[in-house]
Amino acid sequence: MPTIYTSNFSRVKLLPAEVVPVSIARWPPRTWKGARCIDLAPPVELLRAVKTGKIPIAEYTERYRAHLAKLDPKAVAAKLPPSAGLLCFCPPGFYCHRRFAAEWLEAALGAEIPEYGIGREMLVPAAAAPCTDWTADMLPWRTKCDHCKKSVPSKLGDPSMLCPACGKTFQLEWDRPA
Repeated sequence: MPTIYTSNFSRVKLLPAEVVPVSIARWPPRTWKGARCIDLAPPVELLRAVKTGKIPIAEYTERYRAHLAKLDPKAVAAKLPPSAGLLCFCPPGFYCHRRFAAEWLEAALGAEIPEYGIGREMLVPAAAAPCTDWTADMLPWRTKCDHCKKSVPSKLGDPSMLCPACGKTFQLEWDRPA
């Protein structure tokens, strides 16, 4: 069984050399020349429906899970490289089909599929994850500013941030897999 991580296109350079990046986006970046696993990409009509507001996010979730249920998780995993990083565009920790796919594979294969570079305790189940259009005060992650020591909302995985309280930039550190 392959070792599988999840990540996104903007963090692909953080993956170790032995982890093969695999796009599970319906439409990867135009410059993408890497591996793809189209089975795990949301169907075109489903993506268009949610992006245009024709269906609510709850229906998207239900229909994407139904799409996964039609697949054989062991067959999907067998198509992946021995060490794979499943990629799409969404930031780590946010509502995303990548986490739904990972949770589906975890349940079927009995293996943990972590977000690379992010401690498991930092992730919430995919269905409870925040949407990317949430404002900063709605995010579930907080960190202490190195300068003013105030607790401020932060985006999971960002390397640094500007403190809204004191206006100074400070570095963030997230757990890395062992």
